[in-house]
Amino acid sequence: QLTVSHFRMARFTRLLPLRLRVAMDSIAQRTGDAWQLSPSVFTRNRALGETPTAPEKLRPYYDFLEAQGCAQTWTRTDYRFDTVAEAVDLTRFFFGDELADQLERSHQCTLPECTGFWFLQV
Repeated sequence: QLTVSHFRMARFTRLLPLRLRVAMDSIAQRTGDAWQLSPSVFTRNRALGETPTAPEKLRPYYDFLEAQGCAQTWTRTDYRFDTVAEAVDLTRFFFGDELADQLERSHQCTLPECTGFWFLQV
């Protein structure tokens, strides 16, 4: 198994060029079988306005986490690219044609995303 998205925090995206973050992430991915340096559950949410909307199929999982006493918060973790061409190319590779085509039509270098965090204090 591979771990992903180790260097998506805003500070990294502002300070480190995309190519360097990709290279660093590809090295860190190899740790997935031994340990999880990026213990994450990734879901595909769409940022609509200022509040993320979770896929309906994941609602039972989120309800389960909340029933266990987990608190939840979220933050914007938009993908920021240097050029529209780079945004379209990488978005197409990771997320498919629909989102890539939307970026291409809108000439955007940013793909909106939100990351949810569930946590339990013990």
